[in-house]
Amino acid sequence: MFDDYAELVDLKETADILAYVNDWPELYDGEQLANNKVPLYAAIYVEDMETASKIKNCKNFITNIMYHDAISHKTDELMKRLFDLRDDTLD
Repeated sequence: MFDDYAELVDLKETADILAYVNDWPELYDGEQLANNKVPLYAAIYVEDMETASKIKNCKNFITNIMYHDAISHKTDELMKRLFDLRDDTLD
């Protein structure tokens, strides 16, 4: 992938180094997420539902249509979906 996209070529060496690190600390504090008190509205992939389900007060817009660049390329559509979650108008 890093050879296929000009925007990523400069990151290839760093990505290769990071790919071989195997002693990462915990990415998040599961207990803290389970006790979350702040409303959270998230666009997630079906594959990410397990993690999202552990976050208290999290409402999900589940999609495999919008990708990681949706915030840049489909901003209006994504924000509408998230605001619909907030307003309880999205099924």
